[in-house]
Amino acid sequence: NYLGTASYTAKCQNGTEFQGGFDWLKTGDGIGKTISGLVLLRKTVSEWVFLAAHDASSVPRVSKITVSASGAVSSSAVSWASPPTDIESLFVYEGIMFAATGGGTLLKIALSVDETSISVVDSVGFGGVIDNEDCEGAFIHLIDGREILIVASRGSDASPSKMAWMELTTSPLGLVSLIGVTTFTAPFPTASTVRHVSDLRTDHAGNLFV
Repeated sequence: NYLGTASYTAKCQNGTEFQGGFDWLKTGDGIGKTISGLVLLRKTVSEWVFLAAHDASSVPRVSKITVSASGAVSSSAVSWASPPTDIESLFVYEGIMFAATGGGTLLKIALSVDETSISVVDSVGFGGVIDNEDCEGAFIHLIDGREILIVASRGSDASPSKMAWMELTTSPLGLVSLIGVTTFTAPFPTASTVRHVSDLRTDHAGNLFV
């Protein structure tokens, strides 16, 4: 239900600068507004606009969240006809938006021009590679000309996260081959009910963050 904003400096065309610091901004109340995936649609000196997935069975499953330069937060529902029940991840690869479900389906999705609705363009299942456990994170990274899908389950106190990576094609969307599977245990926190992976990303150098 909270969005973290990091420190940055933006320069306007007239040369003036706008600075922002780190803060936690509340985006909504209740389980229906928890955020399980987040994509930055655009940023200007006056506002940041995000697309957020909500890990809940209630609607909306996806919202557009706008954060103004003053820190004010507004949210508007994005409609999705017959959405999956458990959206766990949102990300953009090569200008294409993807979503992943907890049950192990990768969806290529499209946001309407007016940013009020989402449609599914293509889909492929990958759940079996992590033993159909609840997928929490997914991302695509280009390595030596090969498109690599990385997925991970959440894990628990009693068992680590299962992480897998496989080659795929994005146009059309399809799996080519499984490359590897490993486990991951977060070293902290040590409290109970730890989720070892809640989301994941790679940077341009190929470093993996969870």
